Amino acid sequence: MKRWGHAILVCLSLLTLTGCGDQLYLEDADIPLSVALDMDEEGKIIVVTSAPVFREEANKKTHFEQSTALSFRQNRKLLNSQSQGNVISGKIQNLIISKQMLKRINVFPILDVIFRDPKSEINARTIVVDGSLEDLQNIAIQDKGRLGIAIRDTIDAAHQISSTVLTRVIDFRGQMLDNRVTPYLTEMRIRGQDYAITGTALLNNDGKYATSLNQNESSLLLLLQHRTEYPLQLSFTAPPNMAPNNPTISQMNVSLTVNRHKISSAYAKGRFLFEFQVDLTANLSERTFPFDMKTERRKLEQAIEKQLQQKLERLITKIQHHRLDPMGLGRVAQAYHYSIWKQVQNNWPETLAKANIRVTPHVTIKSYGITF
Repeated sequence: MKRWGHAILVCLSLLTLTGCGDQLYLEDADIPLSVALDMDEEGKIIVVTSAPVFREEANKKTHFEQSTALSFRQNRKLLNSQSQGNVISGKIQNLIISKQMLKRINVFPILDVIFRDPKSEINARTIVVDGSLEDLQNIAIQDKGRLGIAIRDTIDAAHQISSTVLTRVIDFRGQMLDNRVTPYLTEMRIRGQDYAITGTALLNNDGKYATSLNQNESSLLLLLQHRTEYPLQLSFTAPPNMAPNNPTISQMNVSLTVNRHKISSAYAKGRFLFEFQVDLTANLSERTFPFDMKTERRKLEQAIEKQLQQKLERLITKIQHHRLDPMGLGRVAQAYHYSIWKQVQNNWPETLAKANIRVTPHVTIKSYGITF
């Protein structure tokens, strides 16, 4: 009887074990890591996906599929029919959008299928590409690994040195649905068989491409946004009274850390007034001119403050000229001037273009290395 009891217990245990009937080999899977969008002359949507190839006999490690249809959903169906394996769409690392497409239309409605599909990867990086999708397929990355992973890692590395913003798919959706801010995306350029992160693409409140920021301007934008989880790497020129008036021998590179970030606001005479007050700690990483840091440190701090203020004011002027608000000052206006905000919320970028925006940085040099 005891023997039968053990036999029944073993049988019940075997019934709870997971079977192997639903196993999936990587060689038989199609796992897109990047999805790129463009538009042809007839207004149809072009979709290109890149997926890693796991077959040992394959010469190329990245496989591209391309389709053209009236919608993103139709393109998905076409791509699935072309695939050589089971398509797994929940591992996408990059959503790449052509700059030319963004100049023509608002791409956000096209992405509706991504947000409705619970299997979609909403943490994928959103990128604006300056180049064609054909150029994307010609990138040579033998020394960088898988294309989708390489692009993702390049964006993360560029963001860590403050050369660009980091906007995921879910962030882009929030920006498009929030009338208090205008969207901002990582910008990538393709030239020949290589690619590089060049800065930040700014969209207007209609979701169309407006202008681009270079890497230095992107660092300044992160400062205004107070998205400075990493130190900002910026370059400055020594004033003529401190060093010879020669750009090649009067440069200094500084790593800036934000200690305090405050935005004051007011409304007077039909205009908004905003003032950024930013306290920063500076680490001097390079100085190509002689200078007595022990006795003249404050003069160097003031020179950095003046140039930083000028750089920020030029960036703000550029943003206002294009009727944009990537800083999110609309949120400040709503929070502290709600009755006025209700009147201007439908044309906030135009209202901000007329606002008076000032920046007051205060810099303290904390470290300048082992030499004076």
